[in-house]
Amino acid sequence: MKSSVSNYESNFHLSGVKIFGVSDVNFGYSLPVDHLSVLGNNKFATFTSGPPQGSLSVQKYLSSNDFLLNYTGSIAASGGLFYNNKNFTFQSAYLNSFAVSCSVGNFPQLSADFAIFGNVGTGLASTTASQTGALTVVRPGDILIQCDGTGTNRVEAFTYSVECNRQPFYHPTGSAPIDVRTIRPYKVTAQFTIGVYDYESKRAFDYVVDSNKRNINITIGSLATFTVNNMEFIGESINSSATDEVSMTLNYQGFI
Repeated sequence: MKSSVSNYESNFHLSGVKIFGVSDVNFGYSLPVDHLSVLGNNKFATFTSGPPQGSLSVQKYLSSNDFLLNYTGSIAASGGLFYNNKNFTFQSAYLNSFAVSCSVGNFPQLSADFAIFGNVGTGLASTTASQTGALTVVRPGDILIQCDGTGTNRVEAFTYSVECNRQPFYHPTGSAPIDVRTIRPYKVTAQFTIGVYDYESKRAFDYVVDSNKRNINITIGSLATFTVNNMEFIGESINSSATDEVSMTLNYQGFI
């Protein structure tokens, strides 16, 4: 019995470009099958009730001007996993959401989820000699964050995410969508965990009366900068345990 393909023997490509720093990739499709019941017959007729439903999920370490962030617009991607002169590939993948996260002692990570509206299988995409750049080490001091309480309370972790809603349109006789529209605005959420030193919260009902809009800025060294103005402060929670210091989690939401 032959051994299976090892992780170092496979490569993930997107739009022909080899993507470095990938820690996990998962994609595939499912066929929506339904049945038809009629009077006077105890047999069921099955049929495909819609187009194949495909999805792609990528987990990777964040790199400078990360290639995956190029797909927040209306551009579709093709690609796949290539191994032992074989491949499992896809066409017409659109970015649904991405999230960048980092915590003390860990390298910044990027997760991206795509909806696949095209075909999935063998021989649907090709590779080129192009590849994304090598990973860059980011020190804790290179990560700068602007949000409530960051002046004297240290940020221990953050997550920044964007949702890109898509709407495919199919022709009754077509095998692929005739159009995929991007629905604006995009929903943006940001969550920060800070170690409490002198952070002082307002009362929840004060935010109902007063303005709770904030400008959020996240700079991750030379890798990426995310800035969203007028984000709504939507909640906070505090945590304390016998084995850890007091921390506060701050949540924001906005639209771009």
